[in-house]
Order: sequence, then structure tokens, then C-alpha cells
Amino acid sequence: MKDNNVIKSFLNNEKWKKKAKEYTSLDKFAKLVEKATEKMNSKKESFSEGVKYLKMYIMMIYDYFRNDFKLTKKELSLIIAGIVYFVSPLDAVPDFIPVAGMIDDITVLSFVSKQLSGLIDSYDLRNSDFIDVEFKETEGEE
Repeated sequence: MKDNNVIKSFLNNEKWKKKAKEYTSLDKFAKLVEKATEKMNSKKESFSEGVKYLKMYIMMIYDYFRNDFKLTKKELSLIIAGIVYFVSPLDAVPDFIPVAGMIDDITVLSFVSKQLSGLIDSYDLRNSDFIDVEFKETEGEE
């Protein structure tokens, strides 16, 4: 299945949006995180880049629930729907199909990342450590 078909399937299937609404409370989201973590840990080798974004999405949502980060309902829904898609064994390409089963999950998470790139950049900047810069004195300064 081509990337565009996977994305169309994700966007046009109301199932993911409905499922996302089920996880908009902290306790229910924590259960989704357990499932996502379990799958991440079992597929780390084939999913290293996706793991980075998935972890960031999870932290964004937790920060949202703690009122430490603002998300619109659309952003919240898109992130949670992407995680639900990742966790679901029955998506556009079922997970039991070697390689292809993970590629569609990665495709959807990449799509979510592209849709939220500005938000991800601001979240990443907000959480990055300060860089120690060594200033050199120029001649004539005391």
C-alpha cells in the first residue's frame, strides 16, 4: 500500500477519531501509553525513528494534562489518533505482516509529525537544555 493510500485511509476512517476521543482523560491515556510502550519495546529495531516521535507525543500529552503545554482539540485528537493507529494491530496493513505492518504505522506517525511540525519544534525547543556558550574576550575589552 502506498504512503498516500495509508494516509488517506487514516484521515478518512472515522474509527481513529472516535477511538482518540476515548483517550482524552489522563487515566485512559495512561492505558494507551502502556500499550504503545509495549509495542515500542518489541519493535525498537525496526522503528527507531518512530520511537523518538512517539515518545515526544506521549510527553506532549502528559504535559497537556498537567496544564504545562497547550494543545488545540484538533492537535490533541491528531496526536492521540496517531498513537491509537500505532497501537492497533488491525490498521491499513495489519501488524502481523512482516515489515509492511510497521511501515504503515511509521507512515501515519510521520504524517502526524508533518502536520504538527511547528508545534513539535516549539515543544522541542521548550524542553531542550540550554547550551553553554564560552565567550572569548576581544582585545581592548576589560
